[in-house]
Amino acid sequence: MSARGRTAALYTDGACATSDGTGGWAWMLVDADGRLLGEASGSEAATTSNRMELRAAIEALRPRTLVPARAFDAIVVRSDSRYLVDGFTKWLPEWKKRGWKTGDGQPVKNRDLWELLDAAVAALSIETRWSWIRGHNNETWNVRCDATARRCAGTTGANAPRSRRMNQREVDGSVDGGLSARAAGLPNERRSVLQDWVTQLPLREQGTLLTAVRGCDDEPKTWTARGVAYSPGRRLTAFIRSCFMVPADAREVDAAEGAFFQSRPPEPFKPSEFGHLPQHWYAHAMHALEVIGYRHPDQAPGGVGTTAFLLYSMMVHNLHLNIETPQEFACRLSEDRVASGTIVS
Repeated sequence: MSARGRTAALYTDGACATSDGTGGWAWMLVDADGRLLGEASGSEAATTSNRMELRAAIEALRPRTLVPARAFDAIVVRSDSRYLVDGFTKWLPEWKKRGWKTGDGQPVKNRDLWELLDAAVAALSIETRWSWIRGHNNETWNVRCDATARRCAGTTGANAPRSRRMNQREVDGSVDGGLSARAAGLPNERRSVLQDWVTQLPLREQGTLLTAVRGCDDEPKTWTARGVAYSPGRRLTAFIRSCFMVPADAREVDAAEGAFFQSRPPEPFKPSEFGHLPQHWYAHAMHALEVIGYRHPDQAPGGVGTTAFLLYSMMVHNLHLNIETPQEFACRLSEDRVASGTIVS
């Protein structure tokens, strides 16, 4: 059965430590076959359990976290919090009608988060359903969510996500295809989510980016620049990752030579060095840089988009090819080009 016509389950949970008020939240996105598509967790200081329940749902329903769910017709948010489920499905419409007042005229508590959740759901292009489940009732993903949220609540001095992981669906050649972090070869502890601007791209352009994140396994030799040994292919892959992915740990960016994420490309960059690399990887990297060059919001001189496009141009010229015009680029990755019979070589 194809993913279309199926429903994905989104488990959320929140917890709060009674000693210091540190709270934790977690969400897990699961398909109909019980496969984990994505997950994230985090913690906040001086909060409450109800706020953490809301925070978990808000973080889960952000557009960039729901990229794997686009192939489904609906998402069912499954939570053991009556406050969250009944609040959104029953109380929220009445609160809005009364100008964010309760039935007895009191201001609605946690209005700031309720408004964020309301806006997040309204912005979705997929049907969202809500289902209350009994907590601690041996439902696997609810138990895991609860354990993760409690673990985050046990941390101190944390006001940012402790971990954030995302798996994209594997490419199957269809318009709805995506790429899993596992299929892309990313280690478990380094799975990341896409930057917001990427989630707005057509799926074919997203796929072009994701096919380059694994990097090259067959790099035959190591070069030396300024006395420091480095692998240009791996360094360029690390730069491509930093252009469109959000690292699970910001400390990984530029942490050292060979870091998984590098904010700048190899220096000095010599396109001829890439002539020794397998052609399939060269093409993946080149086209990923093209997408970043054309689509990245930072198009200022020296910005991410302009830097990526410069690298793309150098790699194209190294192959004695011509740079694609914006029209050719858009046409080649258009999702209806096959139907229209338009092919750009």
